[in-house]
Amino acid sequence: MGEQGHSIGKTIAKLRKEKGWTQAELAEKLQVSDKAVSKWEQENGSPSIEFFPAIADLFGVTIDFLMTGRSERSGAKSKPKKAKTPASPEDKAREAEEERILKSCVEGGLIRVKDLFAVKNIALIKKALAEYDIHPIELPCRLFLSKKWRELFEYAVDSGNRDLADAALKGDERAMEGALIEELVRSVGYGGYPAAFGTEFAVKGCPPFGKRWGQENYCVKRNYDLELDIPFIAEYFASYRKQAISEISFEEERERVLGELTEEYFLSELEAGNLEMVVIKLCVRMEALLRSRGYEGDFSEMLEKYCKDKGKALDEWGYETQAEFVGYLQKLRKCRNSIVHADKKKDLPTADEIGYCIDYICGLE
Repeated sequence: MGEQGHSIGKTIAKLRKEKGWTQAELAEKLQVSDKAVSKWEQENGSPSIEFFPAIADLFGVTIDFLMTGRSERSGAKSKPKKAKTPASPEDKAREAEEERILKSCVEGGLIRVKDLFAVKNIALIKKALAEYDIHPIELPCRLFLSKKWRELFEYAVDSGNRDLADAALKGDERAMEGALIEELVRSVGYGGYPAAFGTEFAVKGCPPFGKRWGQENYCVKRNYDLELDIPFIAEYFASYRKQAISEISFEEERERVLGELTEEYFLSELEAGNLEMVVIKLCVRMEALLRSRGYEGDFSEMLEKYCKDKGKALDEWGYETQAEFVGYLQKLRKCRNSIVHADKKKDLPTADEIGYCIDYICGLE
């Protein structure tokens, strides 16, 4: 339950029906069970706070609208489409600049990951990762998996890989795979590419190349007993892209949330007496910060890990004790849980305690 008289569950139900979706369809889009959606709509519980940005984006509304019903819908997704207007000079200039930046990161049809990530243009990074290879082995692997032997033969001739060319000419799949793996082994350390070829561009959650998930001693070697195969190579690069885009998306969400939920906003809402709203949105900001720092799980799990990592301090005698902020953040979390789960017993922090949390959370970057 949000503000008095407003029901988050009924709001979700109304928005879902406007879209013409079943509860099961909405559940699938949010990757939750249809029973969870049913509970929300029947007011037997509310979504966890981590779902609010996704729900708001899905329906084209603001988080504030979901929480209170008082905000205007964002409207971006519900407005009728207008006739496409010619690009303005500013738009053309921006597109030309993005094209120039993209070309500066491409060499021989491959994206230099280090240069790409330095651009800090999230949309451009996503576009580049979708359109370009990040290592020379990707093209022949795609040709092999799609059984395009002629194109693979032409690639082998152009790249001077005689073993691969001979195998492709004969249609010998085992020999082609072996030649490709040999080519990959020779390319380890190829400058400017991801974790597979040096730790500089490692993406969290994507293991060093040649090391299968859960197999710590799996290394790239000229040893076919290790069962390094082309599907695994393709899986690695797909995993790298997925994880990289996921991290970029977290960063994008972080920038959006921090830009919207500022210290000035919180202080204004606090002065207006909207304590529950401040509690909820402080947790939204904190969650965005924690995810961008690599914490995983729901909000309570992430906050627990953060407090464990950062919550130690020394007292005046030099003994280890709990940092002051831990108690304040834990009380904020408990209050947030009681609000989103419509618990009648809400132990709201005092204005001074909320003020402390505003100062601490807005001081984190």
